[in-house]
Amino acid sequence: MDKVQSKRIQIIRGLAILAVVGIHSTKPYYEGVWIRAFLNFAVGTFLFLSGYLTKDDIKSPLLFYKKRILRVLIPYTIWSLLYTSVYNSWGSFLKNYLVGNACDIYYFIIVYIQMVLLTPILIYLIKSRFWLWGFMPTVIYLMIRTCIVASGSDLPAIINLNFFYSWLAFYYLGLCYARKRIDIKKIPLLLYVVLLLVIMSLQIFEGHLWLGYYGLFPLNYSFAVSQQKITAVLSTIVTDCILVYYIERNGVLFNTDRRKKKTAMFKDNVICSVLKLICNVFAVIGDVSFGIYLTHVMLLIPLCKYVYSHALDVFPLNMFITTFLCGGILLVVVKLLIRVFGKTNGNRIARCLGF
Repeated sequence: MDKVQSKRIQIIRGLAILAVVGIHSTKPYYEGVWIRAFLNFAVGTFLFLSGYLTKDDIKSPLLFYKKRILRVLIPYTIWSLLYTSVYNSWGSFLKNYLVGNACDIYYFIIVYIQMVLLTPILIYLIKSRFWLWGFMPTVIYLMIRTCIVASGSDLPAIINLNFFYSWLAFYYLGLCYARKRIDIKKIPLLLYVVLLLVIMSLQIFEGHLWLGYYGLFPLNYSFAVSQQKITAVLSTIVTDCILVYYIERNGVLFNTDRRKKKTAMFKDNVICSVLKLICNVFAVIGDVSFGIYLTHVMLLIPLCKYVYSHALDVFPLNMFITTFLCGGILLVVVKLLIRVFGKTNGNRIARCLGF
């Protein structure tokens, strides 16, 4: 993978972490149903990228586990301790630590570790003639939960969020594409875009149904905005397929033709400059996306108390403020660590903190 593709992946991570923060910044009920449809790609896309980037064969599972799991386990442990101190929840620390509930959003790390542990088995499955079975855990989960919610009940949050089966399809899709078991680009990009527009519309419509519109289903707001309903999962999968085209495309987005008039060339150059700046900003945000994920809930505590309770609590303004402020703080902290402890030790401490 070349530097251009690596930067594009970081840009995608930057957009995905912005969406994660956005999920925690939206207002509940009707407004949330519309907004969440455009943010629900976040977690699935992070998992897809993890599978997509697991391209080499795993010669030593133990070394693979050590490299992948320690990278997230050390920061997870440190920040779980910090959140437990802030919430004063030491009585349930061990349980919360094991299931990813020291902070409400840390279920993702537990899910990611499960994916890593399963990776050698999944790769073996991909090479077999039964490779399609890798998608079945997610399919079965979606069918079961939809039926339960339609009956007026729901599964506990820990069953929905904290185990691999509900998220496996995204990671497995990335693994399959990386091993050429699935050729995502066999389907034209335009068809993916049209399909995404259709499924996004269906996701918004489905959200209204779970809000009690038309009287077809019982009211369930958490499911109406969930990333784990059928339309949300499908839209994320299609989004990830489109992102493959973006990561692997050749050439530039805009090509200024010198035969154009000077005014047209100037406009094109301005557009290119603005787009380049935006991409650079999101690439930097992508570089610290894991740190933003770990810390932004901590930052939201004072922001909600002293800022958003008085002003600026308007979506998407609050989403951008929280994301860029958190990213900026992390970048400053990393520079301070390097200055105080030197480049090698400073970067080592920053990695331990997830920065």
